[in-house]
Amino acid sequence: MEYIVGMVASSFRECKIALILHEKIYRFIEYIERWEKFL
Repeated sequence: MEYIVGMVASSFRECKIALILHEKIYRFIEYIERWEKFL
């Protein structure tokens, strides 16, 4: 039982990290595109 809970918790944490990274990358690309318009 504890093993399953541990697996779910770790996978949830990885998903959270992946979502945060995706958000940062998306904002970074948006930021670059905005700068390309000015240049």
